[in-house]
Amino acid sequence: MEAIRDSGKESVRFKLMGAIRTARDAAGHLKIATELVRQERIDRNHYRLGASNLLGSLLVAIGFKEQEEN
Repeated sequence: MEAIRDSGKESVRFKLMGAIRTARDAAGHLKIATELVRQERIDRNHYRLGASNLLGSLLVAIGFKEQEEN
């Protein structure tokens, strides 16, 4: 993210993959990204989370689904 910021290029995209399993993980990564690059660069065209396991956690976090018991 620092290299992207320092490049000054608007066309650079970033996709973070793996290690994102919960809404808390995603929020932490987004917080770091917004601290390193301009807020308006954090959109679907420039910053993506590639995390197939994240959807269930996000649905629970927004109250759309109940927590599954393990």
